[in-house]
Amino acid sequence: MDIDKLKKLQEEVNAGRGITCVKYIINCLENNEIEQAQKVYQWDGDKIRAYPFVQQWFNENMGCRTHLKMNCQDALCITLNKYNEQRINNSRP
Repeated sequence: MDIDKLKKLQEEVNAGRGITCVKYIINCLENNEIEQAQKVYQWDGDKIRAYPFVQQWFNENMGCRTHLKMNCQDALCITLNKYNEQRINNSRP
């Protein structure tokens, strides 16, 4: 799990202010409080979803928000991941 990459991603968004809940998740991960990080991800994931590259990091490192499963095959999770991928592709030059 590349926490440094997450730090960099979250620092680049929200006019450089980052994302408060992601800062808290980073702190949890650095202190090996994985379950607490997962709970915050599930609870505040709607805030994270607003930033597609940050959301992509979470998908790749913690799994889907609802089930915390990597490559979750739930219909909702598949739809949300496809939507996030479209947003990423549309933001590239």
